[in-house]
Amino acid sequence: MLKPLKMPQIALGAEEVIARDWLLEPGAEFTAGQAILEIETDKATTEVEAPFDGMLVAALCGEGEAVAIGEVIGYAAEVGASLEEELAALAELPQGFAPKAVAPSDGAQAPPASAPAVASGDRSGDGDLVRFVLVPHGELAGLPAERLAAPVARATEAVAATPELVTSGDRAAAGPGSERRLSRRRLAIARRMAAATAIPCFAVTREIATEPAKRAVAAAREDGLRATFTDLLLRACVDAAAAHPTANAWLLGETLVEFEHVNVSLAVDSPEGVAAPVLKALDTLDFAALVEARSGLVLRAREGRLVESELLGATLTLSNVAGLGAHGILPVLTAPQVVAVGVGMARAGGPEETIAVSLVADHRVLDGADGARFLTTFAEALESASTAEN
Repeated sequence: MLKPLKMPQIALGAEEVIARDWLLEPGAEFTAGQAILEIETDKATTEVEAPFDGMLVAALCGEGEAVAIGEVIGYAAEVGASLEEELAALAELPQGFAPKAVAPSDGAQAPPASAPAVASGDRSGDGDLVRFVLVPHGELAGLPAERLAAPVARATEAVAATPELVTSGDRAAAGPGSERRLSRRRLAIARRMAAATAIPCFAVTREIATEPAKRAVAAAREDGLRATFTDLLLRACVDAAAAHPTANAWLLGETLVEFEHVNVSLAVDSPEGVAAPVLKALDTLDFAALVEARSGLVLRAREGRLVESELLGATLTLSNVAGLGAHGILPVLTAPQVVAVGVGMARAGGPEETIAVSLVADHRVLDGADGARFLTTFAEALESASTAEN
C-alpha cells in the first residue's frame, strides 16, 4: 500500500525549505527516524527523518527545488514490497506522478506517468499528489496555523518592499558597487527577522562578575570535561527560567504556553550563517551531560549535520558573542518565544572582571521589572558557580 512522504514542519513558522540530496534510492528500505532527505532551512542544513518504517518508491523533489511545508516529497510502501509493482500502482493513480531522476537500486525503470504531473502550487481537487498545505506541527498545541502564517506574510511583504525605498538618484550618488542576490538562507533569515519587528520588545542589561564561573570552568576541565563559559551561561538560563516560568514560554495569539522543561536555542556561527540548534530539557541534565550535549550540537551545527529534531522546540534563545570580540549584543526575539539572552566578552573595570548580559523580551508578556528579576537570578547563578556543582 502506497504511503505519501510529506515535508514536516522543520522550523517553526517556515513556509518552505530547499531540497538537497536524497540519502537513499528507490527500492531502499528505511526505519522510522532514519534520515532520508537532506534539506536546507533558514537555520541550518539538516535532514528529514522517516515518519515510519517502509521502502522508498519514488522521489518527487529534486536538488535545489523549493518544497512547501506539507508538500508530498515522495512515496513509500511497506517493507518487503515489490518496487516494480508499487511503481506500476503509482502510474495508475488519477493525477499521475513525476518521480525525480534517482536510479532505482534494483535496476527497475520507473514507468511513465499516466497523466500530466500536478503543477507546482496547484491546490485543486482532493486527488492532487503535490499540495501546498501548511500543516501545524504537534508542538503548536492545536492552535490554528494562520497564527503563524500572518507574521510570515508580513515579513515577506517587508523584504519585498525594501528596494522601493531607494531612488535611482540615490543609487547613482552611491557610486560603483557589485550586486548579488541574497542566498535562500539569508532571504529566509531576512523574512524571519522582519517578522520580529512586529513584536513590541524591551531590553534590560546587567554587568555580572565572571571570576566564580571561570573557576568552575577550570575545575571542570581538570576533571576531564570539555567545558566552556557557554556551559555556565546555559545553566544560568535554566536557573533563571525555572525561577521565572513566564519567561520560559510561547505567546500564541492570546494564549501563553509556559513549558515544564527549558529548551535553549543556542545561536551558533557557521559558514552558511547563524544556526540555531536547540538543547532540550536542560533542566534535567547534570553539568557533565550538559557539556556533552552542547559540544556535540555545536559541532554538528558548524558542519551542517543537524537533524530536524535538533531545530525544534526552543523555549528561549541564548546568543553569546564573547568569542567574536564583541562587548555585548541585543538579540532579536524569535517568535513565539518571549525571551532572548545576549552575552558579550569579559572586560576589566573596577575591582573585578565583568560581562555585559542583556535580556530582550516581549512586552506583551513581560515588563521591565520582570526582565530585571530574570537577570538577577541569572547573575546569581553565574556568581555562585562552583566546582561542587559540577
